[in-house]
Amino acid sequence: MSANLKMTFVDAVLSGHAEMGEIDAFVERWHRSRAERRSLASALGFTAAEYRRWVADPSVLSAIIAAHVPPVVRSMVTTADLVHA
Repeated sequence: MSANLKMTFVDAVLSGHAEMGEIDAFVERWHRSRAERRSLASALGFTAAEYRRWVADPSVLSAIIAAHVPPVVRSMVTTADLVHA
């Protein structure tokens, strides 16, 4: 994963700098960061509701990422494209 903590996890996935399967590594880096001041939810790029959904059921990650795709792009990209990016 080439994304750093300056970029949210959602932004990193959408820009192709990370894959959804790298979320655990991102969270681990957030935990180890001494300079990070954002909440984990904010660093991930999740709303509070999205964060609660993900904590309760990690399988919703692809739906959360897909919800952040701009509407114009959404019609051109499938969730499968994000998983295999």
